[in-house]
Amino acid sequence: MADFRIDDCTSQRAPGRLIRRIDKLMRALTEERLSTVGITYSQWATLKLVRDGVVATAGELGRELGYTSGATTRLLDGLEQRGCIERVRSVADRRVVRLSVTAAGEELAQRGMQPVLDLWNEMVADLDQAEANLFIETLLKLVGAIEAKVGQRELPVAEAAE
Repeated sequence: MADFRIDDCTSQRAPGRLIRRIDKLMRALTEERLSTVGITYSQWATLKLVRDGVVATAGELGRELGYTSGATTRLLDGLEQRGCIERVRSVADRRVVRLSVTAAGEELAQRGMQPVLDLWNEMVADLDQAEANLFIETLLKLVGAIEAKVGQRELPVAEAAE
């Protein structure tokens, strides 16, 4: 069992700071790469999350991205205007509106894959395949532990920077 000590968590080594730093830097780099495709990081992530079945509703999307309901609505409105997302009212419960990716949205999500993949491959170029696999497995284990700890609690949300 791992056990961090105060000396292990200096600002240069603090796990939370490192994770936030990676997220901040990778978002900026990903945003640059996706600009060549004509899509923002938030738009691309939305298309992938809906397409891959990770989220099915605007509420789920907002929670996944950490966006307010207003920011999520603006994001979805933009994708809907571009013909990339459809909102489909549930037949079983008309209060529920499900999201689906259109053919145009699928094509845009696919076009974004290679620039993002190329970027990540650049970032892990100094790792061998075993290290890269361990990196992903460790992240999955950490996410699982944190999700179990958080449970169903509502977490604070932020406005999207679109």
